Amino acid sequence: MTTRDEGRMRLRALARAVPGPRGPSRVLEPRRPPHGLWICPPSSGNLGLIVGSRAGLLHLGAWFRMAAISPRSLVHLPVGGPRPEAVPWYGPPERSADLVIMRSDLGLRPSAWPGVRRRLPGGRPVTLRPPPPRDPHGEPRGGLGLAEPGRALLVSGPAALLLHVGDVLNAAGEWIASDRDVRRQGWSLLASLTGLLRDGGPAPQHPELDVVGADPLFHKSLHRKRARSSTDNRTTP
Repeated sequence: MTTRDEGRMRLRALARAVPGPRGPSRVLEPRRPPHGLWICPPSSGNLGLIVGSRAGLLHLGAWFRMAAISPRSLVHLPVGGPRPEAVPWYGPPERSADLVIMRSDLGLRPSAWPGVRRRLPGGRPVTLRPPPPRDPHGEPRGGLGLAEPGRALLVSGPAALLLHVGDVLNAAGEWIASDRDVRRQGWSLLASLTGLLRDGGPAPQHPELDVVGADPLFHKSLHRKRARSSTDNRTTP
């Protein structure tokens, strides 16, 4: 569950302690699995996608900002949902990968993440208050690193860059309600994080990571189809 207070989002999470002297001291996870998100790592043709509804992208932006201000915490979002029906995709993955977000100075090797996750104990409930979003003007220095340990996409970077990504995702989420393509076809390419990647560039030689909005609440064509279907069902003898 997520609430807002004067423009600042509060995240209800579980904090799981990580044993050992190195790496993160805790893993932060939402108390309930996030909805309205689909994550495709760039391993399939080097094209990666973050697909989200308005609420999904706003929440994801808040989690990136939370990871940015948490020098000893790692954020884990067990997404695991199916691909939104409206979004065309020709790669093999249909179910979402999990998303892991961490600062690059955390000291955890990406390949160590599956082992860390298996050893996590039960968590204690916490309420987190990430920084409020800002207008994403300019691009901070430093590159985002991508890795795919297990069935997860791990995103790492300097704190300032993670804050910037959170702002970009928040702006994309806010844009969904007024985007023409979302209203007409159900989805729209809203932003690209490729320019922020350490080795980003045109696929298939380099990884790309794009942000797509897909929200049935704002898909007018879908509402008309549902209305017609409901009318047909009532008139059918």
